[in-house]
Amino acid sequence: YTQPFGKGNTARFAALLPMPAASVNGRWILYGRALERYAGLKVFYASEGRETGGDFEERVFESLLREALVRGIMRERRVFVSKEERRRIMEELRDQTQDGETFEDEVRTAYGWSLREFERHVARPFAETKALEEAILKDRELQSEKRAKIDEAFEKLKDGAAFDGLVLEYSEDATSVFNGDVGWMDESSLPEAWRGPGLNLDVGETSPVLEERDRFVILRVDDREGFSGQEISGGSGSASEVSGSSRVNLSVLIVNKISLSLIIQTFAEDSKMKVWVRL
Repeated sequence: YTQPFGKGNTARFAALLPMPAASVNGRWILYGRALERYAGLKVFYASEGRETGGDFEERVFESLLREALVRGIMRERRVFVSKEERRRIMEELRDQTQDGETFEDEVRTAYGWSLREFERHVARPFAETKALEEAILKDRELQSEKRAKIDEAFEKLKDGAAFDGLVLEYSEDATSVFNGDVGWMDESSLPEAWRGPGLNLDVGETSPVLEERDRFVILRVDDREGFSGQEISGGSGSASEVSGSSRVNLSVLIVNKISLSLIIQTFAEDSKMKVWVRL
């Protein structure tokens, strides 16, 4: 298109005709939908008293292209989001206000959108991204290389390799430069998967491989203080009575699971994307 995005006759025709603004692997992103997103986000920025910035149009199209990539991956991996799930998300958002009319008024004030437009631009992309991310993180085959990496480190640990050295060799966390030291933590601040080993292991002992939502972890208990009663038992026993001010010093070896962002990046590199509008 010769005219800038959102300007002139092209924008007027796009309100009436299904004209493409961009495409991902041959699937159109409609000009009218892009205008709808652009206009709604401009209203939102204004309602928040924020400047849109000089690259606003580019950021709008980046979000649209990303959503198209997500849907392409969903089709490839056979991940689906039902209308009921999208409706549930809308109901959760509506429940945060006093009644449905108030929610509809808030959406119109904040974005200038109807509820259907809000679902199209907010609730549906959120539900799809969430569903795809969960499918990726739970895919054993996809995560097998990452699992093999943490298992290899654990086998070396069992064979007598130093934990600190393995952290430097295998850990993908920023704490690796500090030999995995995450400092002192009390029970309330321990991630759920860490609590059992963190409270049960003796100083110097390491946990088995722990699987969390987005990573694999091996813990080492470096020190503890404030524990009362008997000595803390080993990993297979029960924790001793713990005083209210007890805390534990831990080091970690972390291997992150393959993330949705990486999957999108890889898919984008293999995709044919075109933007036909002038930004």
